[in-house]
Amino acid sequence: MASSSKEKAVWSSEDVETFCRLCVEEIEKGNRPSNNKRDGWTVIINKFEEQRHKKYDKNKMKSKWDNLKDDWRRWRSLTLKETGVGWDPMKNTIDATEKWWEKKIQENPKFRAFKTKGIKPSLQALMDKMFGDTVATGSVTWTPGRGLCVDKDDVATQLDIEDCVGSTDDNIECSVGEKTVDQAQSKKRASQSSVRHAPNKKQKKLSTSAELSSQMERNVLAFETRSNAPTVVREFDPYKEIMDALDGIPEIMQDGELYLFSLEHFAEKKDFRQIFMNLRDNEKKVQWIKRQFEKHTSK
Repeated sequence: MASSSKEKAVWSSEDVETFCRLCVEEIEKGNRPSNNKRDGWTVIINKFEEQRHKKYDKNKMKSKWDNLKDDWRRWRSLTLKETGVGWDPMKNTIDATEKWWEKKIQENPKFRAFKTKGIKPSLQALMDKMFGDTVATGSVTWTPGRGLCVDKDDVATQLDIEDCVGSTDDNIECSVGEKTVDQAQSKKRASQSSVRHAPNKKQKKLSTSAELSSQMERNVLAFETRSNAPTVVREFDPYKEIMDALDGIPEIMQDGELYLFSLEHFAEKKDFRQIFMNLRDNEKKVQWIKRQFEKHTSK
């Protein structure tokens, strides 16, 4: 079914969930829609039309992405540090008292929309992956002193030698799957440093040589780590595997508050995810989650 670019897009709950799932699939392939990559949006548009029988153009898809991101931020702000509330599948939102809602709506009137329709845990897990600061792709983020960012599909992200010379760890930022080098700031600081210290040519040559040597050592170390210990670089897909694990434990599934707590904390803390997934049986998993929940509620 074709849709005019001037027609307003109508999104059902099923449409939204399909859209988010397709976005996550493309993100995992390295085609993050927010990067405006044509191939990422094209695949999403075509698959969405095939599955939902609605054809929305890139502008409508991008608009939905932005709106969902705003909703996700507000929802996280509403629920992230709250205790004593859980998900109510009958109400399709947080199970909280009227007094609680009144207080929250006073803090931010836009929270009112969530009183009748919240973001269910399974959808939040997808949105965490779409909009979270750290996307769980199995990548290694920037580590001060190493100067490398290793992505799961790349052996190593090589920093340009010219960009590394004269830079410090504070001048270079590396996010998951991407490399961002603040070249202008780096060059400015290097220039200011040269004015203050005025090294001669011999000193500058030695300094440059030492930095190049250090950078090469770091690159070699990254390659060796990648080859000899792939489990250090790669991490399981936490959202899929943890959701499957939680869904397979009735004691957690039947406790909406404990279930929601688990999702939020696993989305935030890599260490929690790894400990949980490495516990050998469900009884230990339940005991460990309850212990973390008690620590959280006692703060």
